[in-house]
Amino acid sequence: MSSVSRVTFLELSGKASDHQIPNHYFQNGSNEAFAEFVKNVDYLLVHMAGNGNSTGRIASLHAKPSVWGQMAAASNAGHIIVSHIATLNQNLLDEIFSIIAANYGGPFTVASDLMCVDVS
Repeated sequence: MSSVSRVTFLELSGKASDHQIPNHYFQNGSNEAFAEFVKNVDYLLVHMAGNGNSTGRIASLHAKPSVWGQMAAASNAGHIIVSHIATLNQNLLDEIFSIIAANYGGPFTVASDLMCVDVS
């Protein structure tokens, strides 16, 4: 990784720098332009509210672990930070993390409450 990290913050409105992407496009993996939008970021923060079998509202709003892994790989993200985790079931968490690892060869960190990441 470079000595200076590129971090893109996405607000609830979907605005980031001079780009605009509606929230539902980057949350569920339905917009292929997302990989281009986050191309070569050092850290990609992902919302992991669902799992590989999610359906209904969760699935319509959040990408599955395999999709997050594929988008991170396609965008050449340097590191994934997994956040917004919606389960405490350790077996399900292990499955989710295995799916990410099967689709993305880079490192990933599981976020915790109040966690800070040094990007310098």
